[in-house]
Amino acid sequence: MKILFCAAEVVPFAKVGGLSDVVGSLPNALTALGLEPTVVMPRYAGIDIEKYKLAETGIAFDASTPFGTYGITVLKGTLPNSTVPVYFLDCPLLYGSSADVYPKGDYPRELEYFRVFTQAIPELMHALNYYPDILHLHDWHTAKLAIYLKTLRQHDDRFKNMRSVVTIHNLAYQGWDDGASWLELGLEAADYITTVSPNYAREIQTPEFGEGLDRFLEYRRERLRGILNGIDTTLFNPKTDKFIPQQYCDKDFAKGKAACKQHLQTRFGLDVNPDTPLLGFVSRLVDQKGLDILMPALRELQHDNIQYVILGTGDPRYEEELRQLNAQTSNIKTFIGFDLALAQQIYAGSDMFLMPSRFEPCGLGQLIALRYGSVPVVRSVGGLTDTVFDVRQDADTGNGFVFYDYNAHDLAALIRDAVGVYGDQKRWAGIVRRGMQAPLGWDTSAKAYRALYEKVSAMLAV
Repeated sequence: MKILFCAAEVVPFAKVGGLSDVVGSLPNALTALGLEPTVVMPRYAGIDIEKYKLAETGIAFDASTPFGTYGITVLKGTLPNSTVPVYFLDCPLLYGSSADVYPKGDYPRELEYFRVFTQAIPELMHALNYYPDILHLHDWHTAKLAIYLKTLRQHDDRFKNMRSVVTIHNLAYQGWDDGASWLELGLEAADYITTVSPNYAREIQTPEFGEGLDRFLEYRRERLRGILNGIDTTLFNPKTDKFIPQQYCDKDFAKGKAACKQHLQTRFGLDVNPDTPLLGFVSRLVDQKGLDILMPALRELQHDNIQYVILGTGDPRYEEELRQLNAQTSNIKTFIGFDLALAQQIYAGSDMFLMPSRFEPCGLGQLIALRYGSVPVVRSVGGLTDTVFDVRQDADTGNGFVFYDYNAHDLAALIRDAVGVYGDQKRWAGIVRRGMQAPLGWDTSAKAYRALYEKVSAMLAV
């Protein structure tokens, strides 16, 4: 079965959010199951042709929109450590002026980015003489291809048996254009809809999380399913991670995590004390990630014997408030920006990992944290509900700490509870080991996608 993944971002070529991680790792897992995935994405100016050994294909064609005609050339590469082909649609007139995946402060240009991209993908299929069984479309950037496919089926037998799956990675972003949501239009035309966790699939059918599409998604619930994301356990592996000062594994982690913690404390000028609990936070600094309750919680707890290391960039007001806390306190330290090596060091060196999200379709941070033995402290929402289980409610299977009502007081109280349990190091070691040994890769989810593709292929088209 041939699957074409169409996405705005793909690790390692371009990354902004979790969408990139999914499209960069799921195809490899599907290959191991006997499927034939292919990936297509734009070639942004920041994607280095030599670094990724991209080859010219000799394919060139035009893509037209109401705003102009654009020349497209096609480059080809592969996903790292795999045979999965990746086609890059190179359009210097659009993508050549900036390394940004999503143009900052220029939303009309962003719409044109993906208007051209979606127009060009059928042309790519013709040029390659490649007509997949499933078009797997990711978020609003490519969702409109489901509409094109409905039209193409009526006029071209090569598309007659092709089916579309649209995956919602974050319903808050819909691609609004002249009063219409590209995502909604694509979801209406899709043969099947998926999202990135079972709980988020339920949540988006409610007014609280549905972003105005709850009634529509409830109507389409028979063709809506949540499949939990996995992580690349080869990439995220404390046993082999080149970015951390000492490697370790689930069977023997005490010395390794202690060394990583000491390194993190030293790097940020924190008191080097193995007994002081250290909490990590790696995220975009935006309301969705809980910054509006995290900031007052940090101020409430700033005099407790707890250390924090925060890495991220986002809303300027949160960046400034964190800079102030960094300067005013000895135990709350921040790095404004993003640094991949530092992120890995925070996962490895922290005792706990904070994710107080307002909403969280799946979340990868808590999965990476579990893999590195950093115990998640989270709100019960979206995919966090599916993956983090409170040790206070089930001492035998719990792997983290969970709060429910979205407010700073409950978050602060949960952190204090977690710190209390941390004081029992024998119990804590059991929680850490349980999290590190959990199956966090793509094996189970890839099998679920394969079964879904087979089901969708046998369905009548929408």
